[in-house]
Amino acid sequence: MEKDKLRNKEKSIIFKNTYRKWKINSLEYAGYFTIFQGFAETGILEKISGNALKLYIYLGINSSNWEGVVWHSNKKIASYFHKSERTIRLWMKELENLNLIKRMQLEYNGNAYTYLMPYASKLDRNFDKNDYIIGDLIIDEIGSLCIANETIQIPITKACNVEILISNEWIQGRIISKRSGESFYSKEFGLNSIHDIDYIFESDRLNEGIKIDRSKNFNIRIPI
Repeated sequence: MEKDKLRNKEKSIIFKNTYRKWKINSLEYAGYFTIFQGFAETGILEKISGNALKLYIYLGINSSNWEGVVWHSNKKIASYFHKSERTIRLWMKELENLNLIKRMQLEYNGNAYTYLMPYASKLDRNFDKNDYIIGDLIIDEIGSLCIANETIQIPITKACNVEILISNEWIQGRIISKRSGESFYSKEFGLNSIHDIDYIFESDRLNEGIKIDRSKNFNIRIPI
């Protein structure tokens, strides 16, 4: 079936499935740089200029994953962006003022190294009963985890805090995912099959994680 003849709901499934496959494969096989939600929550995203943000992403992509060290010189970076070294120094200075990087030489007259600095990855908040979305925990048609009630159905990110009702008590924890290596999605709408994802709810209050699948019903609430 040609895509331009599909209904919007069918196109939505294709778009979500294509993005999901791309993300799963990219996370496994390609280098990447993570920007956590605290980047927005703490106001960094609001304050940073577009050019400094471009440089920050460049540094992140070219840094060592676990140590955040970048050895690229200003000359090399300037060549990539087709800018002068003075311009790159100004962008660097903005990132330093935002406490996103530190620059230093390891030896006299040596190359300057750039070190990415940690920031608050997520702001902690105290919630009351009016600060939650409550619904059923479901797995949608493309295998994504969602919270659904009479008015909404929205995807749940693995990074967010969730609470699941277990034995009439709300248990706070987080949901992790891993590839199972199996395939569950049919070729409906002309789509190829994709790898299944196992979802596990983990909490410090539980001795072991709880597997979430379509055969189980869970009530869930998430802070907003």
